Amino acid sequence: MTSASALHIQGRRLRYVEVARAADGPSVVTVGQHVLEEDGLQGLLGGDAELSREGRDTLEKAQDALSAEKGRVVVSPSAVYSFLVPLPAEAPGERRQHVLQQTALVTGTETVSHLHVEAAEVRPAPDQEGRPYEWVHVMAVPKAARTQIGAVFGGTEDEWDWMVSSEAVAYVPRADAADAGAPFALLAGEYDTHTEFALVHEGDWHHAQYTEAPQHAEDLGYSVRSFLNGVGVSPGAVGQVATYGAPMTPAHRSVLEADVGPEAAALDPFARIEDEPAGEGEPSAFAPCVGAALHALDD
Repeated sequence: MTSASALHIQGRRLRYVEVARAADGPSVVTVGQHVLEEDGLQGLLGGDAELSREGRDTLEKAQDALSAEKGRVVVSPSAVYSFLVPLPAEAPGERRQHVLQQTALVTGTETVSHLHVEAAEVRPAPDQEGRPYEWVHVMAVPKAARTQIGAVFGGTEDEWDWMVSSEAVAYVPRADAADAGAPFALLAGEYDTHTEFALVHEGDWHHAQYTEAPQHAEDLGYSVRSFLNGVGVSPGAVGQVATYGAPMTPAHRSVLEADVGPEAAALDPFARIEDEPAGEGEPSAFAPCVGAALHALDD
């Protein structure tokens, strides 16, 4: 039986999931979480040479609970360099140069040699001056972080790819937004540090953005309107709204529904998976973790 795992590093909390492929669909093998006394995983994302003792112990506990030899490491888009940019549809070598140049601009450094930079095509972009362009997602994480994950979980670094949570949630099984009469689904993740948005178009990840945690409910409305306007999607094209992460406050939920339209429901990542676990807290908090594990399983 083939299985894949995912780790979700979010503040002082580490969540993990392992899913397996069975004849009747994916099933949950293991799910769990650990809360650190301090932000012991910050050294990992900061690219320090060594993790704290607590951080390493926590990763080793997760490693003991997981049996899959491949998976995904999920992090908040605010914790790494993550951005979408339209780039010419060029040969791989030329594309790589564009990606590295854009990464240097975003990071404000002359060299990105200390970073592992990955780029993936997301969707076609409008032609510019007759040249085909594509929206490309670029993610850059410290090379030292990948090395430390490999040291704990074994295998090669490539067996544990990295993913931002605002992409991972796009792979959570759910009803198609088109069933509600519109092609887009808006997924909103609320955390203490930030709020993130992901757009899914007919089942495919379309775009993502994050903003600082709103101080007032009206700030959330402004952010979601700005996000949709920026990608040229009207609220009427959104047939489904789902939330994940921390439970969304009633005030935020009301603003989100008023600005977009559909009722906002918490995203349950286990609803369409066999052997739904119990006792691990709010299911929607595991949405990025489950989505990433399913993505690794299908890879």
